[in-house]
Order: sequence, then structure tokens, then C-alpha cells
Amino acid sequence: MLMYFIVETGSMNTNKKAALHLAELCVQKGVTEVILSPGSRCAPLVIAFNRHPEIKCYTITDERSAAFFAMGIAQLKRKPVAIVCTSGTATLNYAPAIAEAYYQNIPLLVLTSDRPPQWIDQGDMQSIRQDNVFENYIKKSFSLPTNEGEEDMIYVDRIICEAINQTQFLEAGPVHINIPFNEPLYDLEEINAENVKCIELISTEQRLPEAAVFQLKEELAKTKKIMVLCGLISPNEKINALINELSRKENVAIFTETTSNLNGPNLNTQIDKIIDGVLEEELEKIQPDLVISLGGIVVSKKIKVLLRKNKNLEHWHVNPIAKHWDTYNSLTKLIPSSPEKFLESIIDFELNIESSYRQDLININTKKNKKAENHLNQVDFCDLKAYDLILKNIPTNSILQLGNSTPVRYSNLFEYDQQLTFYSNRGVGGIDGCLSTAVGMANETDKLVVAIIGDLSLAYDSNGFWNNYFPKNLKIILINNDGGNIFRIIKGPSSIDELGDFFETKNNISFENLAATYNIGYEKCEDEKELKECLNTFFDINKNKTQLLEIKTPGINSAEVLRNYFSELKLTEKT
Repeated sequence: MLMYFIVETGSMNTNKKAALHLAELCVQKGVTEVILSPGSRCAPLVIAFNRHPEIKCYTITDERSAAFFAMGIAQLKRKPVAIVCTSGTATLNYAPAIAEAYYQNIPLLVLTSDRPPQWIDQGDMQSIRQDNVFENYIKKSFSLPTNEGEEDMIYVDRIICEAINQTQFLEAGPVHINIPFNEPLYDLEEINAENVKCIELISTEQRLPEAAVFQLKEELAKTKKIMVLCGLISPNEKINALINELSRKENVAIFTETTSNLNGPNLNTQIDKIIDGVLEEELEKIQPDLVISLGGIVVSKKIKVLLRKNKNLEHWHVNPIAKHWDTYNSLTKLIPSSPEKFLESIIDFELNIESSYRQDLININTKKNKKAENHLNQVDFCDLKAYDLILKNIPTNSILQLGNSTPVRYSNLFEYDQQLTFYSNRGVGGIDGCLSTAVGMANETDKLVVAIIGDLSLAYDSNGFWNNYFPKNLKIILINNDGGNIFRIIKGPSSIDELGDFFETKNNISFENLAATYNIGYEKCEDEKELKECLNTFFDINKNKTQLLEIKTPGINSAEVLRNYFSELKLTEKT
């Protein structure tokens, strides 16, 4: 459907029509948060967005941090957020966040300013080949024309609408518009954005044909052991309700992670703890006949190793655009559907064979939980103990932004009573941008946002502090174990001489001084007693600024405790 709008602004604005139409179409299509990074070539966009009364603008100097900041907002709101930068290498600094957004299906509208095409590769400053620069990690790329005649503007509106639609069509993701501007860049006029043409996107959903649904339900009804493996899923009450209904079926075991944002009495929430160190006969009980994968990437490496060993496994992957994710070397069906629509379609299948799969997993989980609790009560202060205390003390209904490497992995080892929402940049899994993502998210919610980040991640994204948008509802927990402790945990680097200097890369950064530089509140804990005392008051949202809590843990001992933890979880004939 085509809709026409005449915007009566009647005030001074940029004289670049493309910029005016872009700002207006963003508003008409619900893109109302824009993250601007300073520069000259992007001046028309800065002026147009900043002077639109319905657009909320942020200014973040570092483009890499700005893009992750935007992703934090988009993660929370599940709608497109725009990022704007100048030309040249500024554009390239968006790449890490765009790649993360692509693999996490986050709707980013990437707007890069450029010189006119005739000046590319002609020795002009801040000019590179920006068309399709993100080709491998973008849903689609567009480039606007420099001419602004009547027919040109119809074309401009069509491109802009298609680009914004593409950020959410079938499956969300980043879309790039490259926008060349002729000089002068700063001229203002009393101008209207006239005859802006908005193309409405009617639906982003796909539905399965009835015949396909019938076939799927027939197969489910005769399968003894069905593992539903849930990766990264944004909070969704409908999906949670459907998963819990499905979990009551005797032949279904639901495996989730913290970033799946699912909870219920029959869900197996701690994958690594369940499958590590089980007896051979118990392992046979865990291995499914069919795995159905929902959502994004799964953190657990142990489940991937387990399923790849199963040569008789069938795998159905549910995805709105049928991505060919053969993660377990057993893909048999691609199901082009959202998780919600798929679950609605098959939820009423009736089991016609006997199965104890759900109960077998519950029994294994119960045994493992008892062993885990006993072990945790005996260990000295370390990463494992710190994460246990943190997760038990975070106020209910809080939002967590988990850093990559160890934080997102440790979070999957614990049970917690309170309702929490989890996010993490697990599309690609890089450590760049963890802080910036949390800052962006905290600015768009009144809820408590807790970022749990390692020392290397925080140091890498220290420019995430370089902005004016640190709200008091953001609490940053820094686990400082003297470097990349993940390399002491995983096989390979932990056994070679280069571990300390070339993998773990210890640093001498004073995070207290870093916090002081940016006027961030700071506390430090070095043992269990101090941490318990700090956590009693640290989450107080009424403190007048962002707080950073540095928890100093012994890196070498922490890695050893985690290895022993999994050893202690091994089941024996007596347990």
C-alpha cells in the first residue's frame, strides 16, 4: 500500500532533500532513535535528524562504540535503530557491530555519508569505496543518488522504504544505505519535506502449509526422544507459554540457555552441567532421536560435541528464512517459520508411543544439582563463587547484558529464583562493544540493567565510557581475573608456554582511575565477605550515577576450580 505525507515543518533545516526525506520516512516507519557520530560529510543528516521533533538523537564520538550502543537499544526494543557517520574510515568502524547484528538478527539501519561517486579514488580526503563495503555481513546494501529532481526523490523514497522494511522483513538484520552529498554541506533553508512517499510493509511473518504441519505432527507423534534446543531468543511471553506447554509431553526435553529467556519447571536450563561426565547408560538417555533447534546461536560447546557424535540424529532447524544451519552435521529439515508460529502449529500433536525422555532428563538434572551445590559450598573465593553470589543477589525483573568469553558461559551454570532477562552479543561472540551495548540499552529502559564484563572486554571497549549517556540504572560488574581467563579453561592454550604473554594478555589498567576519569561510581571487592556486603547496596537504582563494581578474583585458581567443578559433577554407580 502507498501512503503520501506532506510534512509542514516551516523552519530552517538542511537543504539536502534526501536527508529530509530520510528523517521523515524513519519516523513514519518507526525508526525514532538515531545514534550520531561527529563529522563533516554527515552534516546534512545530523541537521535533519536533530531538527525532527519526533526523533531522539544521541551523540557518540567513537563509531565502533556508537554502533554497539545502537544495538543495545535495538536488542531491547526489537525495532530498527539508525546509526549515522561521516565518510572514510569512520564507516569501517561500524563493521564489528554490523557483523554481530547480522548473526544475532538485530535490526540496524546503517547510514554512511559519502563523497559523490566521481570523487572516489581521486585522491580526495576521507573517501574510500563505501558501496557494498559490508557485503558479507549485511542483509542488503543501497546507495542514494545525488540528484534531487522530482523523479529522483521518488526513487530515493523507494530505496529508503525498502531498506527500512528489509531490517525486519522475514528475519531482522542490519541494512546499509550509503548517502553521497555534494558540497556545500551546511546550508540551511526554510524548507519542507514535501510529498514523502511511504511504502508500508504489511507483514513480516511466514506460515507453514497445512500439509506440512500434518506431516511434522505425524513424525513428532512417533518419535521417542525429542530434544528442543533453544538458542538466543528475545523475551517473548507467547513463546515461553508454548515452550512450557510443549515441555509437558513425555517424549520432549527442552534445553535452554540464559540467553534463551525461557523459564518453567520442566526446562533443562544448565546444559553443560547436565551432559558433562554422565555414565554411558545415562548418556544414552540424553542423546535424542530428533533435535529441533529454535532461535539463534547456542553458547554450549559441550552440546555441539555431544550431538555431532550422534550419527543417527535427525535435525529440524526452525528459521524464518530457512538458514542452512547444519550445526550438528545432521540437518534433515529446514522449517521456514518463526519459533512462535512453528510451536503454535505443532503443539497439539498426540504421542502414540511410550517414552520416558522428559523424566530421564529431570532425574539426571536433579542428581547433578545436588552435586553442584555441595561442591560450590566447599570452594574458596573464585570466579565460580562470585558468579553464584551475583546471580542470587540481582533484583528481580532486572536486565542482564553478559560479556562474551566467560560471563555468558558461567551464567549457564546456575539456577536463580528471580525473573531476569538476558542479552549477550552472541551473534559472532566478539568482546568488542560489550560495554557500549549495555549503555545503549540502559538509556532506553527504566529497569535495572546489569552488565557483567571481564577485564579484557572492558579494557577493549573503554571508549564505551566516552559519551554523555550514563544513566543511574546501569550497574557494571567487572570480573577482573588478570586477563583472558577463558584461555586457562579451554583445551589448547592452557597447556602451552605462550599462555600468559600471548593469550591471557594480563594488563595493568587501573579501572578505578578509568571510572574516575568518566565520573563513574566505583567499588572494589577482593573476597567473599566484601562481595556480599557490596551486593547489599550496589544495585540501588536511586544512586545518582552509574556504578562500577570491580571484583578481583584469582585467575589461576578460578580456572582450576571450574575444571574440578565438572570433575565433581561426574555421576558414578552410587549417585
